Amino acid sequence: MGQRIWIRGTTGSGKSTLARAISERLGIAQVELDDLWHLPGWQVRPREEFFALLEENLGQPSWVISGNYSVATEVILPKVTMIVWLDYSRGTSFWRLFRRTVSRVWNRKPCCNGNYESLWRILSLDSILVWHLKTYSVNRKRIDLAAQDPAFANCRQIVLHNQAETDAWLSSLGNA
Repeated sequence: MGQRIWIRGTTGSGKSTLARAISERLGIAQVELDDLWHLPGWQVRPREEFFALLEENLGQPSWVISGNYSVATEVILPKVTMIVWLDYSRGTSFWRLFRRTVSRVWNRKPCCNGNYESLWRILSLDSILVWHLKTYSVNRKRIDLAAQDPAFANCRQIVLHNQAETDAWLSSLGNA
């Protein structure tokens, strides 16, 4: 059995960035829940298809997955060996999210399975920035609840509070 790592944290905390770094460092597959969930045009993939893709990706001996989709917890949790929680401050995660989103709009950089951010989307109620404001506290509480939840007892949990801690932890992983 290989390493199976789940990166969680609030929107904008750097889950995908850390997952990519782990994937490159350890030579393991990277799975982004956002890419499995979204179809082009910001459509949501049918659940059966989402779960089939998730199971297919999690069938590999080693992987790192990033995302918070609670609907996927029942599938991921029994297979994961480690959960890394990015517990960054609201200011840090919001600033990162703001910079990333503006950059994607300005540079027309695709995300989430080929979708694009737009100025209109940023200013709408569906904005990822609004989503951050709505979900930050909920995502923070998940960290505390998971520490006490017996369902999470089968895996190691690590909580990283800032970029320095994250960099040090990543360095401790070694290389593939």
